[in-house]
Amino acid sequence: YDHSNLGQTVNKSGIQQEILLNIFSPSCTIFLPHYSSTINDQHCNNINFDIIAQELKSIQQTLDSALSTSYCGAYIWKINNIRQKIVDAQTGRQKSIYSSVFYSSQSGYKMCLRLYLNGDGDVRDTHMSLFLVIMRGKYDAILYWPFSYQVSFCLMDQSPLNNNRRHITALFEPDIRSDCFQQPVYSMNHGYGIKDFMSLMEFEQNKSLYVIDDIMFIEAKINFFSERPAMSSISHTVGSPNDEEYVDTIGEDFTNIN
Repeated sequence: YDHSNLGQTVNKSGIQQEILLNIFSPSCTIFLPHYSSTINDQHCNNINFDIIAQELKSIQQTLDSALSTSYCGAYIWKINNIRQKIVDAQTGRQKSIYSSVFYSSQSGYKMCLRLYLNGDGDVRDTHMSLFLVIMRGKYDAILYWPFSYQVSFCLMDQSPLNNNRRHITALFEPDIRSDCFQQPVYSMNHGYGIKDFMSLMEFEQNKSLYVIDDIMFIEAKINFFSERPAMSSISHTVGSPNDEEYVDTIGEDFTNIN
């Protein structure tokens, strides 16, 4: 059940070397230019340095993305510019946002989160809605399907009261009959999760706990050793988003997920 890689430490040095080898092939033609006193040569030198600077920036972005990816089934989503994202959700300019990709293990399930800050469907304007999205990954052929592990979400209290933080937590058990948890045929399945994750009224009343410096944190965990509970202590509405065909006017950011 995808337990073989649980608890493994990610070799960041190895990841860096692999990325650099993929970026710089043996036929790479970008080299530092020789210095010259002629105007034309200086112009060429400037162009070459600009190309090198662009390549280095691209490499840094690739490394940052790879090293920030979670491979242990626990993922913390740092959401910047949260106030503007809330306004976009309220106006319908962008109803939902996607997290970066994370994995259950280095050779495990590929996933991301989808968040409706102003709610989805019949809970629009009353609750936040949060969904897990199973994505097509390199190791799907050797994983167990359907995906059947318990998933928990947590909106994290950032206040300094370490012993009395009011995290908002909820969990769900996958509906293994749903297409959402079958082996993906396309780049990603439909999302599945908790429609009434948090009351917007409660969020507004306690926003100072959950939003600091215009940043909000959401944690997702995959519990590989859980047993299905006979009854949940808190009842939530689970399922898929109601607007799967909806396209935001400023473009869904899932196009940036890879």
